[in-house]
Amino acid sequence: MTELDESPSWSTGESENPAITSPTPTTGGRPRTARDRWPDQIDLSVLNESSRDSDPLGEDFDDASEFAELEVEELGRDLAEVVHTSQDR
Repeated sequence: MTELDESPSWSTGESENPAITSPTPTTGGRPRTARDRWPDQIDLSVLNESSRDSDPLGEDFDDASEFAELEVEELGRDLAEVVHTSQDR
């Protein structure tokens, strides 16, 4: 009996080749994430933070009141014109 005959015939990991042993996941039983595959990736969580410096409209801007003043029919006409107007020169 060869060494390959003693190994299980089903795949226990990412490797589908029975001659290559599958790496043992070290995730503590949780599903793998991108951080497991690429541990040295840049931390982008700072991009989710809000700042007064990143708000171009200011603190006193009220989205709801501005939306209420929006002329939806005029906006629709403007969008239709843009879509149907050729930009070729």
